[in-house]
Amino acid sequence: MSQGRSDVLFRLGFFCTCIYTVAFIVGLRWNVEGVAIAYAMAALLLTYPCLAIPFRLIKLRVGHFFKQLSLTLLAALGMAGIIFALCLFLGNTLMASDLTTLVTGVTVGVLSYAGLLCVLDRDLYREVFRLLHQLKPSPPKIAWQENCDSRSGKVKL
Repeated sequence: MSQGRSDVLFRLGFFCTCIYTVAFIVGLRWNVEGVAIAYAMAALLLTYPCLAIPFRLIKLRVGHFFKQLSLTLLAALGMAGIIFALCLFLGNTLMASDLTTLVTGVTVGVLSYAGLLCVLDRDLYREVFRLLHQLKPSPPKIAWQENCDSRSGKVKL
């Protein structure tokens, strides 16, 4: 829409709505699971066109987009594998409660994602911490400092 091409967004939205509607109708035959699987398949099928069409308007290639996300995606997949193994271990071996599994999974997930991201993409990791440091509030200025010339010490009027 920022390119003045709302007609493209309208046609893409209409096309996606038709595909999702057909997916829901087809999935109804197999109840809730069928609808969920059909919706997931439709979403997977529509991912490329829903990215490629708007990207073409701003001259961005889908391959470049995914290349930029590849290390982050790899860290997310690594974290998912760690969490999956942890949940199997906690649930099957230790017979831990659901709350214990949830809290442990979230904690280990955050730490493993941060660690994997640090190892895989140090530049991104540094950039995140630089941005977080910028969010830190600066100390408040004292009123007399604003009205005083720092070189001469004279009061500005």
